[in-house]
Amino acid sequence: AGPNLLVVRTAIGAAQRVALALDRIQSPDIVGTVAGDDTVFVATPGQQNMRRVMNLMQHPDTRR
Repeated sequence: AGPNLLVVRTAIGAAQRVALALDRIQSPDIVGTVAGDDTVFVATPGQQNMRRVMNLMQHPDTRR
């Protein structure tokens, strides 16, 4: 969706919980989130930040 916007698909009804979890991380890589029913838009400051967020979501045990 571009270098500053990550689109995350979730199960139906789970997007708000995923967005809340991402917001609670308080990562400098995440500017903010917007949740629908099954989709979360994650705004990042830049492309490298978006890649770090993607990595975090794919490998949550390696969170720094």
